[in-house]
Amino acid sequence: MIDERLSIIAYTSVILLIASIMSAMLSGLPLSAAIIWNVLLALDIEYFKIPLSSASSPLLVLSSVLDVIVFTLFAVWLAAMFFEFIKGLGLREKLEQRRISKFKGHVIITNMNKLGELVSKKLSEKNIRTVLIAQNPEELESAEELHTAAIMGNPTIKETLLKAGIRNAAYVIACSDNDIHNSMIAIAAKSVEGKVKVITRVSSEENIPKLSRSGVYKCIMPEAAAGSSMADSIIRAYS
Repeated sequence: MIDERLSIIAYTSVILLIASIMSAMLSGLPLSAAIIWNVLLALDIEYFKIPLSSASSPLLVLSSVLDVIVFTLFAVWLAAMFFEFIKGLGLREKLEQRRISKFKGHVIITNMNKLGELVSKKLSEKNIRTVLIAQNPEELESAEELHTAAIMGNPTIKETLLKAGIRNAAYVIACSDNDIHNSMIAIAAKSVEGKVKVITRVSSEENIPKLSRSGVYKCIMPEAAAGSSMADSIIRAYS
């Protein structure tokens, strides 16, 4: 997703730069002067001042405006490339690991779906620290937008759970809509840290006993909870 955005910015910058050069040429500047002037202006380098007589040309003014836009897009592109470079060095992950290592009594949430986002937001409102486990770059990007700690990995693997700080965590919340996957997360979490409490989403009521045998502390059926809440609201209205 980020690569697509960078490509769009790069292509837009090139198109606008070409348009600004053509606009400068139409105002009367020769090709070489138009290219040099527009490139330097787009890089925010003052090569020479525009004579007042030239500045009165609408096309040259348009060229200057386009160059300002090109410079802005170019700056955004460079900043994004820099952050991608830092990300490639693994610095972000190291910084996040150092941050998570200081957490105590936090909540580990996986998967980074709508339910996971909702749980994270509600806990953040109560100043409860959370660590989100994303399983792909898109989920990681969504987690970062929530301004909370996040790592990427498989929540059924010991190494991922250790990176999420399970040794010091109070709860692990499995939000997958797949009961088997939630069961695997519960088994993995309890095998790494027996004291952690696991709360899982469950889609089928008949799977609750199986999840309980996996060491799950509590099973939640969001649909049933939502239905009960709606019914209670209607009952109160009739009372």
